Amino acid sequence: MSDIDFSTGTASLEELRCYWRLTPTSELLEAEHPLSATMVWRSMITFALQNNRAKRYRHAARHLASCATADTEITDYGTFQSHETFVNDLRRTHPRKHAFWEKVDH
Repeated sequence: MSDIDFSTGTASLEELRCYWRLTPTSELLEAEHPLSATMVWRSMITFALQNNRAKRYRHAARHLASCATADTEITDYGTFQSHETFVNDLRRTHPRKHAFWEKVDH
């Protein structure tokens, strides 16, 4: 997991190709470190949308729901976007990803 930079919420392309490691990691972080878990989920969501990984949209929608749940536990996002701002930016940046938004909105 050395390629994930938790200070910026970014991960390398190689790390994101290994998403099967990131999901369990984010789930382990969720209880004690919800902001760190959120950064991992956001990286996977952004990767799926930016790289048109339609097969991952179901997972990305689930990760976004996990971010919403974690948001209730996060009291300070520091320099990171709030959950609401992140979602609004996703909607503005990826409005045509209907397959993704249908999964999010249902």
